[in-house]
Amino acid sequence: MKENFTLPSGFIIRSGRNSDAWQIKKVLSAFGKKEDNTGIILMILLITIITTFTFNPAIALYILGIILLFYFYESTFRNYSNYLVVENTNSQTLVACVELRNYKNYSIIVNLCVLPEYRLRQLASCLMQEVIHQAKRPTYLVCLSELIPFYHRFDFVVISPTQISWEIKAELGLHRDLILYTLVLL
Repeated sequence: MKENFTLPSGFIIRSGRNSDAWQIKKVLSAFGKKEDNTGIILMILLITIITTFTFNPAIALYILGIILLFYFYESTFRNYSNYLVVENTNSQTLVACVELRNYKNYSIIVNLCVLPEYRLRQLASCLMQEVIHQAKRPTYLVCLSELIPFYHRFDFVVISPTQISWEIKAELGLHRDLILYTLVLL
């Protein structure tokens, strides 16, 4: 990495906390991340239960159990301490985040997001600088083609998905129908 980025005044980078869950979801929703579909999914499943309950109560109770497990997953099992966040110290709100998943022999970076009104202030660059400092090598991520130049600034290189294990492919979401590019920092 050739450049050294500095946060603008009034912002700090810190580790995420479970109490940040809703603010992190707000940042992710600005980028259209799936973590915010919980309410819609719950509503659809609730309607399904109501209609199913009138025909078969056993199936309705089974569906209700699945809904409750899904609903409480976010608050019970998701670890928001895997996130690094940028906090606006004036308003005490989160304006950017990135998730770092450290494993035994590698790391994965996902969900680098900045609220639209806070973009073009080098917040994403500062987050990347910090997350790379905390990551194990090799570090993997996926991105759209237009973001490759951004990640090249941090010495990430494009690799073929055939060069990584199926576990890493699954973790990166390479099974989806999106056209994504796999990058690695060695």
